Amino acid sequence: MFLHSAPMAFSRNGQIGRPHPQLHSVQLGTQPDAARGSARGFRRNDRAPGQDIVVVASADERQLYFLTWFAIAFLTIVLHIVVSDEIVFADAVQYLTYTDNLYFYRSGDWFIFEPFSKIMLLLLRASTGSTETTVGYAHYVISFVYLFGTLAIFRPSEANWRGLIMAFALYGSQLAFVTIRATPAYIIASVAVMQAIRGQNRAFLFTGLAIFFHISAVLALIPILALFFKSKLTWLNFLQKPRALIITFILVGGIFVAAGSAIFSATSSILNSVPFLGKYLVFAVGMSDAGGVASITSRFAVGHFVLLVAITIFLVAFLLLNDQRTRSVSIFLIVSYAFYVFTFFAFSPIAAFRQTPFWVLPAFSIFPWHKVGWRSIGHFVFLAVAGGMFAFQFSRVI
Repeated sequence: MFLHSAPMAFSRNGQIGRPHPQLHSVQLGTQPDAARGSARGFRRNDRAPGQDIVVVASADERQLYFLTWFAIAFLTIVLHIVVSDEIVFADAVQYLTYTDNLYFYRSGDWFIFEPFSKIMLLLLRASTGSTETTVGYAHYVISFVYLFGTLAIFRPSEANWRGLIMAFALYGSQLAFVTIRATPAYIIASVAVMQAIRGQNRAFLFTGLAIFFHISAVLALIPILALFFKSKLTWLNFLQKPRALIITFILVGGIFVAAGSAIFSATSSILNSVPFLGKYLVFAVGMSDAGGVASITSRFAVGHFVLLVAITIFLVAFLLLNDQRTRSVSIFLIVSYAFYVFTFFAFSPIAAFRQTPFWVLPAFSIFPWHKVGWRSIGHFVFLAVAGGMFAFQFSRVI
């Protein structure tokens, strides 16, 4: 079977080295345009020009990748057909109200805040003549954006079909069926992160485009800056090790316990004072009146804590199964994880979950799945877990 075929060679600067014993149907090679690396900022990722590392998958792996992508696309279409009434999806009623208000009662400065998502809804509303049809078509639009966006995040040349499956299992239900305004922002910001990992300055342009779709994309900006200026943040080198997650969790948890109520109140005041942002307090359940950690379990679904533990375990594995490529993004992941933990406790698990696609999708893309040591039973368990996760997530959006 191809899963146990001989690994391909390691290539750097055009020279072929001996095969790496742990790689399965994967090789490492130079970026095709890496000769221009210095002009595009590759040095900021601590690599010399022409030494950007990419994964080149075998023909069998690429075939599996495209089969996986088409299977996900087919399942998405089938679910749209089965759920014939698009209004049953989560947040659909709110989008009906939002679209009506935007179309009939928009203010003169409507284009200042999140203009691209508004333009999308206005064009759909003008062409369909029905708000309900607009929301229904918008669900198909975000499914299209998600499916083709994953081709940019999970590049076909790398054939990361396992990451593709995990991404759909965890986020497909939300991004392909629910978050009409936020899905383009999630996808574009994730692409921006992948560009930042490669040292490409246009990552900031893509982040700006994402913000024009949804303001939450601002959450991706600080971690992206951490990627670009990692060489100047040498005092954060301890984040290269898994224990950094424990330290981060303890520090952020300590800040929450000590000043969670004050932080929530101050942040709420700031959001309320900024035009257009006050509406996002709906996600900030907050802990201002909570009686400590014990009261959290009574207020939030256990599933959110399971997700917190799962993401933590995934990042520990990410740091343990490290190579040169994954080490280069460890600071980005820890900074993102700190935001996630802080948002989880200071605001709400829902707000925290909606922050995770910006960094978990890129993490799925570059996670060294080939180092896990897959066997036939391992793939069966992997697919079973992914299938159960998707079923659980999808049941929460209809």
